[in-house]
Amino acid sequence: MWAQRSETYRQELAEDRAHRWALRSRDIVPYFHPENTQLHRELLWCQEPDMKRLSLALPRLPMPSLP
Repeated sequence: MWAQRSETYRQELAEDRAHRWALRSRDIVPYFHPENTQLHRELLWCQEPDMKRLSLALPRLPMPSLP
């Protein structure tokens, strides 16, 4: 358990160091780079509202009575 946590922590630190070094050396992947296509898909999927689910969550409107 502790070994797994410490290994995860070491990996996070290494990833953090790599990201900081990339920022310092300005080695940044362009936004529209093919490497980021999966990221774009995930972001778009998260941003699209699920209208069917949202409409089911709305309260029912009372029917107007006709004279």
